[in-house]
Amino acid sequence: MNHDTLHYKLIQAQKSFCSLRVANKTHSYQNNYKELTQINTRSEQGSIIFTARRKEDNAAVILKIMSFGERSRAVVDADLQEAFIMHQLQASSRFQKLHKYIAELSTYFVTDRDAVVLEMPHYTETLDDLWTRNGKTLSVIHIRPIMHQLLHAILLCHSLNVIHGDIKMANIGLQLLPKDQRNARPDAFPYMVKLFDFGRARIAAYSDASYTCADANPLGCKPPEVLLQLPFKQSVDVWAIGILLMLLHADETKKLYNTDGSTNRQLQLERIHVFSGPFDYDFDTDAARKLQIFSPRQPVVDVAEYFPHVHDSACSLLRKMLIANSEHRISARLALLDEFFIGMKNDIY
Repeated sequence: MNHDTLHYKLIQAQKSFCSLRVANKTHSYQNNYKELTQINTRSEQGSIIFTARRKEDNAAVILKIMSFGERSRAVVDADLQEAFIMHQLQASSRFQKLHKYIAELSTYFVTDRDAVVLEMPHYTETLDDLWTRNGKTLSVIHIRPIMHQLLHAILLCHSLNVIHGDIKMANIGLQLLPKDQRNARPDAFPYMVKLFDFGRARIAAYSDASYTCADANPLGCKPPEVLLQLPFKQSVDVWAIGILLMLLHADETKKLYNTDGSTNRQLQLERIHVFSGPFDYDFDTDAARKLQIFSPRQPVVDVAEYFPHVHDSACSLLRKMLIANSEHRISARLALLDEFFIGMKNDIY
């Protein structure tokens, strides 16, 4: 089956999936859960996250609830796309070794009050929690297994034509390994990475796998093609992982964007240019013509010089991940074979 056929079949399956879920509404989610505690403000997509416990077995879970009310059917389908993508990632028999790095979708349904509900296990903590608790820095002993597992998760996504599009520390769950596994290797990383929040994910066709969306990836993890509102591909995920690889060594957000939260696109592009090289894109697009294309003033410096806190063994991988031109950026599969991960077992099919 070629990639175009796979893309077509996935899109048709998604339409059937959405129609089935909307047609078969179920009861209110309050009937199944107790101790609901909201842990976020309503997102741009209209979703709210709760911690809760299932009434039937008292298990701790995370609920992502997206109310659609009177919104259009297209918006409802967009809400359900997250459930569909997670379902497809779990259902693929070809990539079973990689399933463990993706958050499990326990159940999903549309309620009688017009809300899409996704239920996932409650993980021990997020990568952002661990990083913050350790003074916003981690040792390379922990960074290597985190990056190794995260790349496996993205390899699964990309193998199934999925772009995650929102990789950040808060979207990476950490599940504490069973006690016997931790006791067997007390010096090893005690968690398993679980990538979640596919709310901005999309299915990509390989022959024309490009999208234009200024919202792909969070602040600080946006690659040049997104900041320039140019078409982007799966390599946006690799760029975001490269930024995380740098940040996990130490908090250097001030070198990527304004820490006061303002989003000056030109300033961010100038900062990126310093370590990522020239923006040798084809700017002959309608979106690019609307932008004020600038001439970066700073000379390009090596990533090891710009981020001196990064371990020497990681700099080689960073040089391949943080390349301005997305066509030359390393893939998740090849990144797993980098010397940074020497001695670590790969689950590459």
